[in-house]
Amino acid sequence: MEEYSNLYPPKPELFEKNQANNWGMSLFSLALFVMAFILIFDFNIIFLSLIVLVLIIHEGGHYLAMKLFNYRKVKLLFIPFMGAFVAGEKEDVSQTQRLFVILMGPVPGILIGLAFLYFGDLYQDKFLITSSLLFLTINILNLIPIDPLDGGKVLETLFFTNQGRIKMYFALLSSLFMIGIGYYYSWFILMAFGFLMAFRVRSIQKTYNMQSEMKEQNLNFIKSYKDLTNREYWKIREIFINHTPILKESIPSMREEWENENILTTQVNNLLSKPIKHNLSVIGYLFVILIHISAIILPLVYFYNLDLSWFLNEF
Repeated sequence: MEEYSNLYPPKPELFEKNQANNWGMSLFSLALFVMAFILIFDFNIIFLSLIVLVLIIHEGGHYLAMKLFNYRKVKLLFIPFMGAFVAGEKEDVSQTQRLFVILMGPVPGILIGLAFLYFGDLYQDKFLITSSLLFLTINILNLIPIDPLDGGKVLETLFFTNQGRIKMYFALLSSLFMIGIGYYYSWFILMAFGFLMAFRVRSIQKTYNMQSEMKEQNLNFIKSYKDLTNREYWKIREIFINHTPILKESIPSMREEWENENILTTQVNNLLSKPIKHNLSVIGYLFVILIHISAIILPLVYFYNLDLSWFLNEF
């Protein structure tokens, strides 16, 4: 196929915004997060500060792990009523690197929660027990294997990376699960998030449909943008335009750069599935699964074997 690449114009450079400093946006999103809870809920400022601390430690774990593996454009943002997330980019990443990044969020928080629980029970300190429950609850819930939680990312990395159809059904089932749990417990924020997940499902479906068309045309989309041939770029670009009617009417030619070509280069890059090196052995799979399950089960077993009646009687 490479001989046909000369029949196509050179692919444009991928325009990337300079995001050297994201701390301003991080602090702004944190301020919005805190203000939203203060305005809507009658939260004690100390309790709200504890929630923020748990989220910072959780996302800080992801952040430091990404920096360790030289991720680019790493940013931390808070979302009112939802939590926070860390995002970054890396061209070549392995399963072990990605799993380490994922687990570095909840595992440290669970260990801190267990330490607080031990000393809180030892000294019958209510503040330590309250802190431990927040650390354990938020981080254990994050390990539930549904999209887009850390537990769902572990499951995806282990079993269906670059499997668009499975990823689509997984996101759909996760959405329905959140809606169902939110309805059963009258937790309407969770229900709303479940309905918002429908947009993610639709996005995954659209990407899957376009990638299926790429497969039919023998286009390799499991690669980075810099590794795309000229032919692959212009063919993937054409597929994207054909699936986006509003653009199809605006772009004069399928093989000439548009005046806003940077929009298309970004979209082509988003359609690529970044290659992940599958370097886990069978023992590695079992080890990650063991850590995942243990991080959920062991804290619960430890908690229910403690006599915290002195603390629970306060409620």
